[in-house]
Amino acid sequence: GIMKALRESPEVRAKLGEPIDSASLVPLGQIQRTGENSASGMFKFSIKGPKDSASVFVQCDMLNDVWTIRRLDVRTRDQSVIHLGPEKGPRPGMWDADPLGGLADPLATP
Repeated sequence: GIMKALRESPEVRAKLGEPIDSASLVPLGQIQRTGENSASGMFKFSIKGPKDSASVFVQCDMLNDVWTIRRLDVRTRDQSVIHLGPEKGPRPGMWDADPLGGLADPLATP
């Protein structure tokens, strides 16, 4: 998932230190259905480590319940950008309980 990719990145670990955690309660952005089995989204959230903090920018698409991360960028406070991704997987990290504190999948049917 997204947080796993961030935590495993040597560049992000070097800039922020370890451990790396989410510093946002809820990501900012939007997810829009583009069809019955498809959606696209863009959002941003903050992460922090013992050395520094950063903003994470994500662009993603979903087709047939598989999310594809098209862009995963980390912008540190000194304005340097670390480009990560893309990755594929069944709902990669962004909505499971670990990365962002139990945030529910916004596309789930109640």
